[in-house]
Amino acid sequence: MGDVDTMVFSPDGTRLAVVGVDGTLRLWHLSTGALRAGHDQPLRAVAFAPDGRTLAVVAIEDDGDRVTLLDTTTGRAQRTIEPGARSPLSLAFSPDGRTLATVSTGNGAMETWDTRTGSLQDKFTAGGAVSAAAFGSDGRTLALSGERGVHLWDLATDRRRLTVPARAAAAVAFSPDGRTLATAMDGSVALWNVDLPDPARAIRTVCDAVATALTPQERSRHLPDRSADSGCGYSLNRTVRNGRRQSRRAARHYDPWAWTGSSAS
Repeated sequence: MGDVDTMVFSPDGTRLAVVGVDGTLRLWHLSTGALRAGHDQPLRAVAFAPDGRTLAVVAIEDDGDRVTLLDTTTGRAQRTIEPGARSPLSLAFSPDGRTLATVSTGNGAMETWDTRTGSLQDKFTAGGAVSAAAFGSDGRTLALSGERGVHLWDLATDRRRLTVPARAAAAVAFSPDGRTLATAMDGSVALWNVDLPDPARAIRTVCDAVATALTPQERSRHLPDRSADSGCGYSLNRTVRNGRRQSRRAARHYDPWAWTGSSAS
């Protein structure tokens, strides 16, 4: 294989994927030292599924890059995904392994795929270059590291929920409970508190602050997966609070996802 470019352990620690500087892959079973699979076609990126049974690889091909899901026991291809975005250099599996996110580092184009069928689930553009990606424990939050910080996207709404001021992080990872985000850059690691409120709790915070309720359009935008009666319960008319009328316009300037966390490096 020659010189090594990347080494990735499976989540259960039983396998090691090694990518050479020439892009070739070797997959080793650590308890026996046996070579489980090889891939001599040049690769751009690799990522293990949470159960360690599947390895996603981005192969460089003449007619366009493809993502192949390999069985880590047999080394055989399970299925192939053909991203519509530019070459995806960042890969991230959801915690249940059923979704794979492919992210183009050049323009931030992101696509999510059903790993069982290989079908496209969703796509959007984060905007700007992306250097790393990672799923949160809730399976709907995706961290994308960019030049202006690490953006946390809600995949249920395709909206950015939070930006952590860690610019151009080379790697990102969530803690198992999803409340802490680790970012790595320039040889140092920083830990960030990203314990986000759930959407319903955030909306109640907004309502309590401005003493008004959500319109049907706002409810559909911010609480797309909840029933119509899951909001604040205030009247839709303007409400008098502290002797002053509060308009809905105030709610638009209140951002419950604004960065309020802390870091420790």
